[in-house]
Amino acid sequence: MRPLNGKKARELMEGKGMTMEQLGEKVRARKSNVSRWFSGEQQPRPRKLKALARVLGVGVDELLVKE
Repeated sequence: MRPLNGKKARELMEGKGMTMEQLGEKVRARKSNVSRWFSGEQQPRPRKLKALARVLGVGVDELLVKE
């Protein structure tokens, strides 16, 4: 699976006026995990990736790095 595009995810989150903490609450993840996803240190599990896409209002493919 392609890695998460952290920059795109952050832009979408900020566009919705959310903080990392609020996003984490919505996807049931710690703020520190969300931060690691955005920085590329860690990749979200498929279940969390789907939750991120749902909360951010996009398809999973839109959150992944384009090849």
